[in-house]
Amino acid sequence: MKRPKILDDFRSNVSQGSEPEEIKLTETEQEAVLQAAKAVNGQWVGVDFMPAKNRDKDAPFIIEVNHSPGTEGCLLYTSDAA
Repeated sequence: MKRPKILDDFRSNVSQGSEPEEIKLTETEQEAVLQAAKAVNGQWVGVDFMPAKNRDKDAPFIIEVNHSPGTEGCLLYTSDAA
């Protein structure tokens, strides 16, 4: 799920008003976020990242791994979760 920045703010939290958008992760992005989650022994985590310019070839820039991520908006774009 992509969370666009809130107008006139630096945050992108759904609880603060960001409207999430569906996004399909590339294989490179999937591998990077799984590696980040495994690095903290996470089973249910949120991995925040900035995509690389070449999303198919280059790994994203991992910003943080949240052990207790907010889930507001997740079910809108995670068809496997239902």
